[in-house]
Amino acid sequence: MFKLVKMSFILFAVIAMLSNSNVYGDDNKVYEDFYHSLAYHWAPIIYHDVGVSYGERGLEDIPMKLNFDNDWKGCNNWENLTIKNQSNKGYDYKAYTYYSVVETESDYYIIYSLFHPRDEANQAGSIDKHENDIESIILNIKKNNSDKGVFNAMITQSHGWWNYYKKEELSFHKNKPKVWVDSGGHAIYNYNGESARGLKKDGVIFVPVNNFSSRESNSFFHSMILKGKQNQIGNFKQSFEYELLSLNDIYLKNLNDFINGNREMFINFGILNGDTHGKNKARFLWGNQESKKYFSSYAWEDPVVFFNNGFKDMFKNVSHNYVKNNNYNYIIEFDDIIYTGGKKDSIYLDIYIGDNKIVNNYVWGKNNVNNEEKIKINLFGDDNRKGFTIPTNKLLLSIPYSKGDLITDVHIIIRRKGGTLTHKIDYLKFENIENISTKFKYYDTINEKCKIKLKLQKNSM
Repeated sequence: MFKLVKMSFILFAVIAMLSNSNVYGDDNKVYEDFYHSLAYHWAPIIYHDVGVSYGERGLEDIPMKLNFDNDWKGCNNWENLTIKNQSNKGYDYKAYTYYSVVETESDYYIIYSLFHPRDEANQAGSIDKHENDIESIILNIKKNNSDKGVFNAMITQSHGWWNYYKKEELSFHKNKPKVWVDSGGHAIYNYNGESARGLKKDGVIFVPVNNFSSRESNSFFHSMILKGKQNQIGNFKQSFEYELLSLNDIYLKNLNDFINGNREMFINFGILNGDTHGKNKARFLWGNQESKKYFSSYAWEDPVVFFNNGFKDMFKNVSHNYVKNNNYNYIIEFDDIIYTGGKKDSIYLDIYIGDNKIVNNYVWGKNNVNNEEKIKINLFGDDNRKGFTIPTNKLLLSIPYSKGDLITDVHIIIRRKGGTLTHKIDYLKFENIENISTKFKYYDTINEKCKIKLKLQKNSM
């Protein structure tokens, strides 16, 4: 039934005429692509504080596309973002936001990432200012009997911190959540009706549109900044357009560039190249490595984990089975472990992918394990210490493909916990992730105290 609703949605478009005001965009537009239309339907209304005292009169506070300056280089973005460069061929100072949609059997997870070429860190001269900046918003939409679902929760990024909001804690225009974006540093929060900050209370509203209109008045840069009207911005009294762009296209570009040795835009996987006011400070979600407090390292490839960690029982019964997910390259799928290291032990796994530790006792552990007992491995279930309640035997990985000189190894360590101490019992190492069999197979650990049954899946995209 749900598939029929999707098809009807795609085949039949109902376009409503809007009022003269464009404050909230053309939210009745229908797209041919279902996931694009879903992202547009829920795309946030962005209340963006503006720092007109920065060097480019507020240009620093327009979310842009990565190649705003008509090239795919990261180290010249700070220098190229100037008002005088606006006439350069191919330069684009309109507003954009990147999106990606992941679907499970019960939910949609919609990621919106905002890129700014300069991070002024809210205060001129701050040691945190840097070239390139990325902050993200992730929405959880529960499926129901409609094609759009129903809004449930939101997580926003504020530099290295994450903010969690239930529906009742947010403000909306119709279906679209309202978010606040700081000037300079671009941290994102919910918008609660407060005034813009700064001496003159300067702030603008960015609203999603299907396609940019030809009217100059709908571009913040062309109608205000370029004309020297930055002193007339006002306190969230004017709205301007932004378009959605595919975040998965950027992910694939990063993947291909990395494999081909091109480091001009991305210095590493998920990390933008930048050399002004600090080096390489901006990360997309697939470049996150934190997996102990927020578990933001899972936000891109496995957002079910990210929301379950942040909201606990609110996400207790959600599905962990993905229907559509293009945000990973590999899956390590576990079956069971046969343990011969002792009696009534509490054991857990540390798993390193390359140098990054992504699984620990917060993710999986099992208490009272007997000698030679066979145990099913349910990551984010069993006796994990974090309170996860969405077990799965699949570890989704957004890492570069192992190819040529770019080989990713996998290191699985089995630990036993006794009191406050932990002891390394044994380990298993694959020098190349692609050495793991594509069919379930038992692997003996080095000291033969465990057998682990697992396999590898590769997402060829």
